Amino acid sequence: MKTIFKILLVIVLLTLSAQYTKAGDTLDTCWTMVFPHDPDHGYYNPDSVLYDTCLCKTKPWLPPYCKYVYAKQWFGLDLPKGALNIPKAPRDSIILRNWRDIDSSFTELRDGLQNIEDMFSSFIMRKEFPDYGDSSNIFLLKFNYYFNIDSVVYYLKQIYTLVDAFYDYRYSVLASNYLSEPGFELGNLKEDGIKSRLVNGCMDYHKNSLEWNLFSIHVPMAWEITKGKF
Repeated sequence: MKTIFKILLVIVLLTLSAQYTKAGDTLDTCWTMVFPHDPDHGYYNPDSVLYDTCLCKTKPWLPPYCKYVYAKQWFGLDLPKGALNIPKAPRDSIILRNWRDIDSSFTELRDGLQNIEDMFSSFIMRKEFPDYGDSSNIFLLKFNYYFNIDSVVYYLKQIYTLVDAFYDYRYSVLASNYLSEPGFELGNLKEDGIKSRLVNGCMDYHKNSLEWNLFSIHVPMAWEITKGKF
């Protein structure tokens, strides 16, 4: 009986792990784009980021924020100085590297990135600021398949020789499109009875999305957590 229980436990853990981390060759039928890439109508998703409609209770840009969001690119790495020495190039240059190009003296870093490749898939690294030369060591990772964003970032952060690891969230929606979401009013949730304070009653300032960048990183939602002091 104990053997059967252990087998079932392993099967469950493997299933959850696959669901949370690895996408494989075939996309889940529950997955759909966070929103289409349609800049003319205020939607920006150039990397076709996906989310799981079966597991997410709300759309991923509304609270409570869903963790089942998937992407192929671009996961950011801030490499230690000297790991990859690349001379300056024009800003629009596309400079691609592999973890095997990292200096052989950075053993832990190379081993860590090889583990990432073994755990997920092979990947390329693109230098984000070619014109900075060695003064910037930020590279963006692109995988062959979709993977859970939080999972990839978590395992990247386990490589202690990295200066930093993150996901470059490039998808966003203009504030004016938030206003059409159910229960949403000027960056706040109607059901909580909280409304934005408009400067000089200038509602158009919000409607025209002049601070769309703040919405893209959920700054207005901080009002849901604390009102601060006046």
